[in-house]
Amino acid sequence: MRKVTISFITVLLMIAAFSTVTYAWLTLSTSNSIEGIEIGAISDSKLEISLDGITYYEHLPGELLMEQMKNLNLTDVTSIDGKNFNHGIIKEAKEVIAGKDYLSLTFYFRTTALERDVYLADNVSNEVTYDLTKDGTYITSLGRKWRANYTFLYDENEYIHEGDIRTYYIKDAMRVAMHEQRFDSFDNRDDDALLSKIFDLTENEHRGYAKPYGAYDYLLKITGKPYKLPTEIPNTTYRLSQFDSTSPFALDEASKVLTLIETNDVNEDGLKYYKGRLTINVWIEGWDADLFDGVHGDKVKIQFTFKAVRGLKENK
Repeated sequence: MRKVTISFITVLLMIAAFSTVTYAWLTLSTSNSIEGIEIGAISDSKLEISLDGITYYEHLPGELLMEQMKNLNLTDVTSIDGKNFNHGIIKEAKEVIAGKDYLSLTFYFRTTALERDVYLADNVSNEVTYDLTKDGTYITSLGRKWRANYTFLYDENEYIHEGDIRTYYIKDAMRVAMHEQRFDSFDNRDDDALLSKIFDLTENEHRGYAKPYGAYDYLLKITGKPYKLPTEIPNTTYRLSQFDSTSPFALDEASKVLTLIETNDVNEDGLKYYKGRLTINVWIEGWDADLFDGVHGDKVKIQFTFKAVRGLKENK
């Protein structure tokens, strides 16, 4: 199996306290600092990554990424498709800006190998902590202790009472979307053929989008206003694909994100390159059940691991 690891190693989301309720939930007033990002391929992989489609690396220099993120100032936004974002049900709210309100980066992949289907792989989010990480895909955060200022319904049958102190995590309210793009003008695939997926790496659909408890009930307690929950729910993937450990094939396509296509470019040995382009969006989901005061001020680490395989084993 070919494997590329995209590691957002020390992404610090320094989320400051807010003072007002602006939209349909508690809008975070954020001051976010990205301390360092590392993106690259493991040493025995033939996958390479580029930010511009011209210069490729096994390990993308961190300073190139930092230049792309100099205007990033994450705030809570919401999206049904992971492409189009807004600030909630108040449509006249200011425009959401990619690269400022949410992280958005486009990467180019290439290989000369037979493994050309690229997957997001190895979710270990529930196995790592802020100080103890491992290989694989994850979003983790340090956590923040918070004393509840209201009594609210935290879960279906569980209340958080005013004065209760617990530790809460911004990781639980984050989403990742991956959108396959046409590689160039000669890529004539239909729009429907391009993959587009939203991932919730917590694997916890119960505390996902637009639940009547958690952040929503907290909002009601603070504002006293009868806000309506959204009725349209994003198509979200809560698990990543499994792979055959004895062959270069996938067992399912749950987290397939990209297919590398044939080009006329060749390497120095005359081998043809197969290439692809992928946009990755990462945001704080405003309709998540875990987005309330308790997560403000948390620090996050993010790492993405990609595997390239030859297809599905069951078809071979």
